[in-house]
Order: sequence, then C-alpha cells, then structure tokens
Amino acid sequence: MVRIATPEAFGMAIVAPHVAEFHRRYPDLRLDLAPEPRQVSLANHEADIAIVLNRPPKGRVFARRLVDFRLCLYSSADYLAEHGPVASRAELRRHPFVWYMDEKIDDPELLYLNEVIPDARPVFRSTSISAQQGAVAAGLGLGLLHAFAAEADARLVRVLPEVEVKRSYWLVFHVDHQHQPRVRAVVEFLDELIERYRPQF
Repeated sequence: MVRIATPEAFGMAIVAPHVAEFHRRYPDLRLDLAPEPRQVSLANHEADIAIVLNRPPKGRVFARRLVDFRLCLYSSADYLAEHGPVASRAELRRHPFVWYMDEKIDDPELLYLNEVIPDARPVFRSTSISAQQGAVAAGLGLGLLHAFAAEADARLVRVLPEVEVKRSYWLVFHVDHQHQPRVRAVVEFLDELIERYRPQF
C-alpha cells in the first residue's frame, strides 16, 4: 500500500481519473488517495507521499518542485448571459464570488483572493475547491479556480485573462522511502501524469 496526500484539486482532477490505469500496471499495489485541504505529517506516517504547495523548511524529507500551475477567474456562460460580460477589474466588485473559508485553511498559499481582487464579495464559501467549482458552474458568480480542472469543465468560461495566480506543487516523501520500489512506482506514475497534463497547468 502507498498513501498519497494531495491538495483536493490535484487529487480529484489529476490522480483519481487514472487510478484504473495505475491498478492495471501494479495490480498488487494498493493506492490510498487523501485529497484534503489540510497539511499532513510524513513523520507521523499520515502519508507516504505528499503533494504540497511549499517546500518543507526542514526535516528528513526529499522534496522537489513537481509543476507550476495557474488559478484563473471563471464564471458560467449562463451567469454572463444574465449579468453581462466582465470588461475590467473595476467591475468585479459588483459580482458575487465563490471562495474558501479562510479560517479553515492552514496553508497561506491558498489565501490569494484579497491580493488579486481586494474588493471581492464572497457569497458562498467552502473548504472544498470542487464545491467552489460546482457553485461557479451552477451560475452563482465568479471564482478563482485551478485552470487544469476548470478548462475541462464545459460549463465554465474564462473571465479577464489577465487575472491569474501562479503557484507550485512540490513532491515530498521521507528520505527513508527514497529507494522503496512501491514509492518509486507511484512517483514515476505521478511524473507521467504531470507530463500528460503539462499544457493544462
């Protein structure tokens, strides 16, 4: 068994759709996926591999940058048809936003709304980025969503292409696992997925 902890968007959009392929390749290896918004402890064996938003500052871990990704501004086509196009940043203050519950997020890399859109008015908040994307797609308002997930959602439309947040995913695991075949198998599979999805990031 290998347990991998990831941010929700990465786990749901990149890993989960390919677990059948992984199982066919490694039928004797069980993969546990924990797509959660909270940080996990490798030292406490909460996961064998973690995808995180910051390089760990210390500890006996192996860490490398996995891929850079973008968060962009989206709405639904139905919402824009009803409320009209968004032509400038100044117009954003009149639109409702979908966002995180700031007090429930322990990773400062996720708290980017105010730095990009200081006047944003959240009317729905969730710790789940999938719930946020669903609310935006349903026509509630605007949201900053992961491009690699949102671009595959036919219900969504990109708004103001100049509004963009860039972040990075880091691959982390304990140094004691560096040469374990089961861990290496998962790491190699993740690297393959990154290459497939690279244009979407």
